Amino acid sequence: MTEVLGVSVGASAVRMARPDLRPQDSGRLDFHHDTVDAYWDRAEELAAESIGVVLSQPGNGGPVQATGVAYRDQQQFGEIQQAMAGQRLYNYRLVPEARAALQYLEASGELGHFGTIALYDLGSSGLTISVIDRGTGQVLLAERTIDISGDDFDRLIADNQLAKQGVDIADNQQLSAFTARCRVAKEQLSTSGAVCLPGDGGVILISREAFESLVTVPIEYSARLVRDVIGRSPKDVDALFLIGGGARIPLVGAILDAWVGLPVVTPADPESVAARGAALLATPVAEAPRQPVPQPNAQSNPQSNPQSG
Repeated sequence: MTEVLGVSVGASAVRMARPDLRPQDSGRLDFHHDTVDAYWDRAEELAAESIGVVLSQPGNGGPVQATGVAYRDQQQFGEIQQAMAGQRLYNYRLVPEARAALQYLEASGELGHFGTIALYDLGSSGLTISVIDRGTGQVLLAERTIDISGDDFDRLIADNQLAKQGVDIADNQQLSAFTARCRVAKEQLSTSGAVCLPGDGGVILISREAFESLVTVPIEYSARLVRDVIGRSPKDVDALFLIGGGARIPLVGAILDAWVGLPVVTPADPESVAARGAALLATPVAEAPRQPVPQPNAQSNPQSNPQSG
């Protein structure tokens, strides 16, 4: 198997996945993972820099010969192109996140007997709900909203903690640093009943129960969106798959399971599903372009671009 690299570009993190080329006793395909925090940087530029570093280093199976990069929408498609060109990187293919997710779920066997599936992708910057025909790989319907996001959850925790402490942080940099610590607390609450994080700006002390009381309303809002999208699907949806970092929040799965009336599946490491799928879709670019790609205000069409895979 060719040594390949898969990348997904989130608002708060760049995730990279490389298939483990060694035979596994389980017979399944394992991956090596790396995550680069993008909280303080522009994610697309950080992704391009990180890819450049990986490509400059030989892996266990030799140098990377193909790179797949998952993109969220057409705007990000162009931004990734610009960032990659800035690093003089051209041997890569851009693939839609939904297609990358479907590819991984197919390869992992987690799709089971389901034919048409819905993806609930909750990340730092928003929620994308997609309905995909497994047989054709076609996205039948997709909706995106920024009315619910991981960043919103972080701010809810920050507001809660600052109110409890009677503190008002006026400095934007200090507030951003405090909110970043709240993001760590949120992530730890996925597996812990309570979290205590000392640090500059005060102690963050919150239980899972308190956190869930803060986020129940937005999660229920997202469940209504899911029901609406599924109801408008041209094909009956067989199951709902939860991906993205938000899929790790136990309340998300519990509410969707109660509201949607379909099997709800959360894959292992849901935040890395798109990166894994992008790796599986990566193939070398035969003739990489030598000229810089168009400026960000140019209208790019992912369907006609030779790198869109």
